[in-house]
Amino acid sequence: MSTDYWLIQKIKKGNTEACDELVSKYYKDILNYFTYRCVNKETAKDLTQDTFLKFFEHIYEYQFQNKTKNYLYTIAGNLLKNSFAGKNTVSLDEYIENGGEICEQADKYNALIDRTDFASVLNKLPDDLKKCISMYYMQGYKQKEISIMLGISLPLVKYRIKRAKKILEKLMEGEDYDA
Repeated sequence: MSTDYWLIQKIKKGNTEACDELVSKYYKDILNYFTYRCVNKETAKDLTQDTFLKFFEHIYEYQFQNKTKNYLYTIAGNLLKNSFAGKNTVSLDEYIENGGEICEQADKYNALIDRTDFASVLNKLPDDLKKCISMYYMQGYKQKEISIMLGISLPLVKYRIKRAKKILEKLMEGEDYDA
């Protein structure tokens, strides 16, 4: 059996150290997931914590299938959808006005602008394409891993990444794309 199986069994028996170990194991991955989707770092951290809280709230219902990380990403995706339902992307000006971190070094500031511009362009992609290209380029997953996590075929993952790249190229050049 995997380490996750034993951790979950300990957590179900009330072992708080096992909770800490599970969080430590997956915290960075879940935080990265939100960091690439939220302009505000605090929002990303809050949603990461909420993901683990939801997981632990429903730990007794969780049926271990050796896919703990996938389950956490599912929770994270649902929290993200719920938290941003009906909201538009945040502009850099709004981010600064709302107390977001302002980078003191010019290169960090430019990186934030580039990332914000790219994030707004990325948000124009259909969700299925956005999810695949984000997991591949921003989170560093292999196409096979994405296929397994999303429950879709490998050729479909490859198609979505290729299609997303073509659309992003057009959008970054200021062109429209046909959906």
